[in-house]
Order: sequence, then C-alpha cells, then structure tokens
Amino acid sequence: MTENLAVDQVNILLVDDDTRNLTALAAVLEDPDYNLVLAESGEEALNYLLKSTFAVIILDVMMPGMDGFELARLIKSRKKTENTPIIFLTAFHTDEQDIFQGYDLGAFDYLIKPAHPQILRAKVSVFANLHRKRLAEKRQYQHLLRLASGGDQESSLPEWSDEYRKILQSYIAKLRAGKTIVESPLEPLVPKLLKQRVKTAEILATHMEVVKAATQAASQTEAQVFTDYAKTCLLELLGRLVDQSDTGG
Repeated sequence: MTENLAVDQVNILLVDDDTRNLTALAAVLEDPDYNLVLAESGEEALNYLLKSTFAVIILDVMMPGMDGFELARLIKSRKKTENTPIIFLTAFHTDEQDIFQGYDLGAFDYLIKPAHPQILRAKVSVFANLHRKRLAEKRQYQHLLRLASGGDQESSLPEWSDEYRKILQSYIAKLRAGKTIVESPLEPLVPKLLKQRVKTAEILATHMEVVKAATQAASQTEAQVFTDYAKTCLLELLGRLVDQSDTGG
C-alpha cells in the first residue's frame, strides 16, 4: 500500500514579470521535493493553473497587464483553484487598503521584497506539507474505494450503520453553525465493528450512502465541507480498526 500511496514532488508556482526576481526566488526555494514552475505574466500563470495543481502560489503584486490582484481574483473564482494558497510579494510598502484587498482576495500572506529567505522557505514548507497530506489522504481514500469495489457487498446495510449515520449527520448542523470540530466522533464504533468483524467494503458502502444523504439538500460549499470532514473521520476510523486489530485490542 505504501508504494501505491507515494506522493511525488509538489508543484509551486512563482509569478513575476521580472526574470531576475524569478531566478532569485527559484534559488531561494530550490529543493528536491519541489517542482518550481516560473511564470512571467498572469496569463502564463493561468495557463499553468489549467494544467496542474499547485501547493502554493508566490505572486508579484505589480505586473503590467494583469496585475497580481486580478490574477488572484481569477484564481479564486475557479473551483479547481479556489483553495490554492497565495503569498503576495510587493517591492514596496503598500497601504492598508491594498493589504486588505489582498487578504479579501484570499491571500494567506503579504511579504515585502526582497523576502527573507528563511521566512519564505518556512512559509512555503508549511503549505507544501499540507498539500502532501491532502494528496496522501486522497490517494488512500481512492485506494480504499478500489478495495471496496472488489470486495463482498451486502444487499442491505447492517444494524450498526444507523449509529454511523446519526453520528456523522449530527455534525453537519455544527458545521453549518461555524463550529470547529477536532475530535474523532466515530471512535465509539471501533469495539463494535471489531467484535462483529465488519469488512472494509461494508464500512465504505455505509459511508458513501450517509454522505450522499447528508449532503443532498446542502449547498455546494456545505456539501464539500461535510464530505471532506466525513472523509477524515472515515480514515481515522479505519486507522483505529487497523491499530486495534494489530494489537489484539
């Protein structure tokens, strides 16, 4: 499984109309774990964004033609790229209005050129690690679904599925209320699932039905939040089942 779930280099997009600045940025961020993609205009950056997924975008504010703010607005308007982190770079101290505009457009940070190399590397490293984690979770989730598709499928859902359903559905109300959820709500199910020797395919079948039912009437944003949260809960549950099985607990 480890081989199947390996995560490759993460893509990092550097956007600046000055080739010298791009070269300097690339030198600071050079790392075997990064694939640095350089764009000298907003239009060129958009072309790369149509083809690839990026862990973070380092974006110059002042560029001829399409400036950094316009590019950021377009990035955040596309579903595929709306959650891509952006770090704005500017060659001068901007006023508060410009800074607020940057944050309103989804910027995660605002740095003055020349950015301190250690600070820039540290910030990029955080986003790269988060991106790797999301990719690993996505691949693991897809791997589990492939396993489930080849497993034995039950004609009807088991009795424990009602509890599974109620636990997850109760959380969509909390998410709508803007509450931050950090605990693992499916933990109480672990002993029951182990005792009944429930198969992974059975758990996945229940999970997919619950998520579908819970998000049917939700908005697109709420549905995505709930789906992502439910996925994390599922992976935690399966991890606990594997741990308990290995230890005989």
